[in-house]
Amino acid sequence: MTLRQTRRGRRFWLRLAFVLAILATAVFALRAAWFAWELSERAERPVAGWMTPRYIVAVYDVDPQALAAILNIPTDDDPGLSVARLAAASGRSTETVLDDIDALIDLDRNPE
Repeated sequence: MTLRQTRRGRRFWLRLAFVLAILATAVFALRAAWFAWELSERAERPVAGWMTPRYIVAVYDVDPQALAAILNIPTDDDPGLSVARLAAASGRSTETVLDDIDALIDLDRNPE
């Protein structure tokens, strides 16, 4: 094998590695753009029964103490349960609790 063939082989692998690096960068850039778009849409979605109190506080930026009062849980406790399970544990319907949370979100967005 000559020196010229060795250089050609090395160039091929270097070019292939460069193309793969560009493809990986493009994939991660597309994923980042997709996640950014999804995150921007979260606050526009209605509150659902599967959401946890921590998720609601993070996405809708509501007062944690007020949300804990609606859900009848201690303010320092984060049970990690969904709103539907917390509503069932307190003996109320999920729809009633979700309506109360929606009212809290509206109050926080429009404090007038």
